[in-house]
Amino acid sequence: MKLEIYDTRKINEIQEEFSAHFRRYRIEFYEKPDKNSGQSLKQLVRVISKTIGECRTKHNSGTVSIISGMSIGELKQNLETNYGLEIAILTRSEYSNMDGKWVSDQDTFEEEPEKKSSSSLKFE
Repeated sequence: MKLEIYDTRKINEIQEEFSAHFRRYRIEFYEKPDKNSGQSLKQLVRVISKTIGECRTKHNSGTVSIISGMSIGELKQNLETNYGLEIAILTRSEYSNMDGKWVSDQDTFEEEPEKKSSSSLKFE
């Protein structure tokens, strides 16, 4: 999977694209660090219509490739180092996109098989 990173891209676009590819996970973005202290506020963005440019400190554009076997920590480091973005990866509940648990930096992304359609089930 490839994520395009540029200032005018909306957070919700990236979240939808990410979750479509990795259905077990969701990606969340942290607010931009405080201007005066430079310290991260460690608050997740709650307004998902914000742009990436509003949440980061480095305004480089580019593409991030997420491949099978890549660790969560590698993705976090790549986004922080190259684009000034801090993220969190959480699991997704089958009932709600907002439920979930924090995923360890050591966990890896795995390609997921296509979800089978429920229309193929037969009831007698």
